[in-house]
Parts: sequence; C-alpha cells; structure tokens
Amino acid sequence: MMGLGKLQISKIQRYLGLVNAFAALCGCASAPGQRAMRAMYEGDYARAVPLLTAQTVSAPKDGRLWARLGEAQYHIQQFGPAKESFYKANALDSYLPSAYLFLGYIGESEDSVDVALTYYQRYLDLRPSGSISKDIAKRIEMLRRDRAVRIAQAAIARERELNL
Repeated sequence: MMGLGKLQISKIQRYLGLVNAFAALCGCASAPGQRAMRAMYEGDYARAVPLLTAQTVSAPKDGRLWARLGEAQYHIQQFGPAKESFYKANALDSYLPSAYLFLGYIGESEDSVDVALTYYQRYLDLRPSGSISKDIAKRIEMLRRDRAVRIAQAAIARERELNL
C-alpha cells in the first residue's frame, strides 16, 4: 500500500479546514447545531425548533440562525413565532433572501396579499435569478391578477347594491 504524499496530505488538510470553516460559518459547528441541521435536512422540523431555539439563545445576533428557526417554525405551521424569528433575522442581517421568501409565504397563507407581494418582491430584489425566483415572479403575477379580479368583483357587488 502506498503512503500519502505531502501534497495529498496538504490537500486533505486544506479540505478539512474548509469543511470546518463552512461549519463555523453556518452556525453548525457545535453538536446542537449539527443536530439541528440534520433535523432540518431530514424534514424533522419539530425536532429542529428547540435545537435552533437553543442556538439563538447562545448566538442571539446571528441572523442566519433566526432565519433557520423561522423556517422550521413555518414548516410546523407556527406562523406567529416564525414571523417574529424572520423579523429578528432581517433586523440583524438585511441580506437573507429566505427570510423574505418565507414572510411572503406566511403573508399569502394569512390572505395578506399586499404583505406577500412586498416580501416576494424583496426576495426577488436580492435573488433576481434562479428557479425559485422564476416561480416567485410567476406567483407575484398571479397574486396581482387575483387581487385585480377581487377588486373588480367587489366594485360590481357595490354597484349592484346601489342599483337596488
């Protein structure tokens, strides 16, 4: 069996260094952080919420952690807490496209079309291209059309009441 050369060892060390640096940047260098990210990856959002909550307690100024917590809360339909988490995330870091995306989803689920449109547009301002951006652009157009139809229907209903 041939031993590893100095160049190969150097490459491995650099790779491991990059992995550790990425883990630290993600906020997932700690064991709870790794468990939280695993839970998110597995779609076990109910398990991720308390793990991410604990992380935000230990790193309250990390906007990305707050955004991840909001995403987990959104997926288990805790929309109120999710909004609060996303608001904190945006206050700490205004460049978190996912926070705006999920605030748009929440606005839409709460039938707040104007709120949804505002957050979707902020998402597109930060991420103008990509498959999600294309979907959101289509969603914005659909929401605008639906809003126009509702306004027209309401106007017709008011006119009918006035003519009675």
